[in-house]
Amino acid sequence: MTTRLQLVVDPIAAATGGPLVRYTTDLARALVASTPPGCSIEGIVSSVPGRDLRRVRTAVPDLGDLTTTTLQRRELAAAWQLGIGGPGGMLHSPSLLAPLKRHDRALDGTQVVVTVHDLFAWTDPQRLGSVAVAWQRAALRRATKHADAVVVPSHALAERLAEFADLGDRVRVIGSAPRAGLVVPSDADRIRASLDLQPGTYVVACASPDDDTVASLQDALDLPESRGIDLVLVTPEDVSPRDGADAGRNGTSVRTRTIAEPGPAALAALLAGAVAFVDLRLDAHDATAVIEALSLGVPVVHADAPVHHEAAADAGVPVDATSRIAVADAIARLASDAALRQSLAIAGTDRARMFTWQDVGERVWQLHADL
Repeated sequence: MTTRLQLVVDPIAAATGGPLVRYTTDLARALVASTPPGCSIEGIVSSVPGRDLRRVRTAVPDLGDLTTTTLQRRELAAAWQLGIGGPGGMLHSPSLLAPLKRHDRALDGTQVVVTVHDLFAWTDPQRLGSVAVAWQRAALRRATKHADAVVVPSHALAERLAEFADLGDRVRVIGSAPRAGLVVPSDADRIRASLDLQPGTYVVACASPDDDTVASLQDALDLPESRGIDLVLVTPEDVSPRDGADAGRNGTSVRTRTIAEPGPAALAALLAGAVAFVDLRLDAHDATAVIEALSLGVPVVHADAPVHHEAAADAGVPVDATSRIAVADAIARLASDAALRQSLAIAGTDRARMFTWQDVGERVWQLHADL
């Protein structure tokens, strides 16, 4: 008898872009590639048009059957939040979108595993909006009652999650890995030149333009120690690339270029030419961006926060993110010390080898086997 794992792949069908779509896609591929003998994996999506189903099939071509629910996305989220409907058997969701209701795992083999990527609905609700906050809080309450396990990407998040939900020993830490296709392309020089970027003259950060850490980083780059180093801001928002003096809210003259959601090859080209990748977030719960930079041998300057230490270990440069002088000093030191950059590149690539999608897939399968 074949053991069937059902994966909620609705984020791929939604095609909204962003970290959840990438995570779901890479997780689905990893689960397909690591399927144990006697097991199969199938997908579940809300009621969507045929083009969205084809998008899932294109993204994960070897996925098994693809089940479409009778409800559209918004209605499905509301129904499952209330414990209405949903399939039985083994189910894994890359988010809190899951049929969370009372079930007897020993009686009928039903398992429900969900994933929590962040706690912004509690720690920074303004970031999400009232509707998303209400849904996430309600979904976590139901997960606390009915989920058989809750996956989080870091031990740091597991500790914070305990402040908001009493999950006991049901929390499982299973990290992520660099996105598929994150390989420096042969035309990396052309990509950088098309953006008027020269290797060794800029740093890269991933954040929304209005993120406080962007203003802090611009302040640091405006100091004499690091002046002349540009900022390349990779943002999830639909922001057209732009160039020139940034006269933003912090009034600096740092040359800042924003780039919205580059493809993995273009992102790799940008990272490979950077003095450093900088992540000053103190509230980060997932350090995938740090892991991606490490995997390419890019020096990482990161906030002195648990999630970053967990990802980078000794392969990054921790700084006091509240001190622009400390940040500027770290960047300036990397810009001027080729030996230090080389040392960090070696340490970073070694560290990044610990994070693979093969390992993620195998650990998720093992999690369900152990329940």
